[in-house]
Amino acid sequence: DSGDDDDSGDDDDSGDDDSCSPCDGDYLVASVDDLAALASCRSIDGDLTITMLGGVVADLAALACLESIHGDLEVEGNDSLTSLDGLTGLLEVGEDLLIEDNVVLSSIQGLAALVGVGGRLRIEDNNLLMALDGLQALTSVGDDLFVWDNDSVTDLDGLEALVTVGGGLFITGNDSVTDLDGLQSLDTVASDVDIGANPSLASIVGLQGLVSVGGDLRIFDNESLCQTDAEAVVASLPVVGTSQVLGNLSPCP
Repeated sequence: DSGDDDDSGDDDDSGDDDSCSPCDGDYLVASVDDLAALASCRSIDGDLTITMLGGVVADLAALACLESIHGDLEVEGNDSLTSLDGLTGLLEVGEDLLIEDNVVLSSIQGLAALVGVGGRLRIEDNNLLMALDGLQALTSVGDDLFVWDNDSVTDLDGLEALVTVGGGLFITGNDSVTDLDGLQSLDTVASDVDIGANPSLASIVGLQGLVSVGGDLRIFDNESLCQTDAEAVVASLPVVGTSQVLGNLSPCP
């Protein structure tokens, strides 16, 4: 029987686990070799910046060990990165998560295990990204949440588990976003809410679950959003500061 116990030790096969270990310091990844050097990192006690990756690097498969980053994770300015595959074990980012200016990034499904971001979450200028699928496990953002200037994102459905934002919520300049239904679980935004200059946005009923907005609320310059519909939603929301609804579609069809 104790032989069986030994077996379960094997079963545990922490050969895999044993090959993954903590890594100290900040890391800059700008090449295949830089990625390979982090292949055994289970955690990074600092920042990880992935930038200017060129050539044949289309995903982050080399980072399969990674479970936590205590500092920032920045994925920005990458010309060949099409997905974040390889980050499927990542559970938490202690500070900021920034995904910006990745010209061919079309999927963030690789973040599917991510539960928390301790600082800001900023998704900006990823013009082939069509959805936020991959953030379904995310329940909290410690500071501001920005979804800015992503030309192809059509909705926020990947954020359906998000409950609290510890700073402000800023959804602006996204050409294709049609609704905010993915925010239906969101109940607390500690600071301001800005929803502006989203030309395809036709509904903000996804904000109706908000129990607390700690700052100001502005819904502005969304040319497909009926002004009176937006005013009706905003009138029902508990806003500590001022509420402004202006420059949206009027008269309504």
